[in-house]
Amino acid sequence: MASYWYSTNGMDHRRLSSRHLPILDQAFERHARIQIFDDELFGQNVPAIANPYQGTMTAGDLHFGLYRQPPMWRMSDTSLDTLILLDPTEMISKTSRLSNGNELDEQSIISSDRKKYRFMQRKPPVAVEDNCICCVIS
Repeated sequence: MASYWYSTNGMDHRRLSSRHLPILDQAFERHARIQIFDDELFGQNVPAIANPYQGTMTAGDLHFGLYRQPPMWRMSDTSLDTLILLDPTEMISKTSRLSNGNELDEQSIISSDRKKYRFMQRKPPVAVEDNCICCVIS
């Protein structure tokens, strides 16, 4: 069965509840971030911001790696061999320029288990159509 795991140090993996699986898979397909509330894992009213596509999750001041087993990556998707490393100072200035003028689009979704999730995507500067889900989060 598919499941998501998170880790802060690479060796110690902890499993996320399977009730989050469908909404995390949907966020992966949409290249979106999602807000998860799980009092058992993160504490009372502490949201975790997860980005399954980038493999990251943040809860409070803690940052985690987020993994899916089995992975959803397809061979046609970007592989580690095609990634380009950038100088962090250059990336910060490019990110701030690219993020200026982009609005943050948030959508709330209530899943079948009555949990409320919130998708967060950046709207492209020029929108072809309002319901486009092909945005890349910077």
